[in-house]
Amino acid sequence: MCKTDNLSIQGMYLKTKYDIPLNTHVNVTVYYSIQSPINISARVVRKEANGVGLEINNLNHKSFVLLRDIVAEKSGASGKVLQETHEMLRCL
Repeated sequence: MCKTDNLSIQGMYLKTKYDIPLNTHVNVTVYYSIQSPINISARVVRKEANGVGLEINNLNHKSFVLLRDIVAEKSGASGKVLQETHEMLRCL
């Protein structure tokens, strides 16, 4: 278990005491709501003393929608989140 910080639809920061090497692929479950966990596949792209930065590389549709909605709600920048969503969709 660890805490997340700087959550976005493209990545997140995990506060953890574990030493996770760069480029390691990890599976993360974010429990924003116990009824709707968000399952994320990501890669470690940054290491710091108190955690790691992850780049999200795979989400199922349900997890993507939940993550997008949480980021929009918490950030208060739904327009920016919508723009980021469109950019991601163009890459598919």
